[in-house]
Amino acid sequence: MSEPTSFEGLALILGRVEGKVDTILAAEQRRDEQIARLDARMSAVETKLSVVEAKASQRKALAAAIWSGAIAVIGILISLADAIGLK
Repeated sequence: MSEPTSFEGLALILGRVEGKVDTILAAEQRRDEQIARLDARMSAVETKLSVVEAKASQRKALAAAIWSGAIAVIGILISLADAIGLK
């Protein structure tokens, strides 16, 4: 086999570099796709978390309202008991 000429050698080197660049670009595209999938998953989790936090906040507010109502009823009952002379 004959030795490549200077132009043939450069063309061979350029072809190898081009192949490596193509490999790097393909790997970068796979990473970009993976990042996009992970971003979508993270957004879904964040949305679900905000719904859970909102429901927890509503439950706390409801519990506080129930306790406030119960305390008010107890206060009224105590006042009525005092008013009618029960001890």
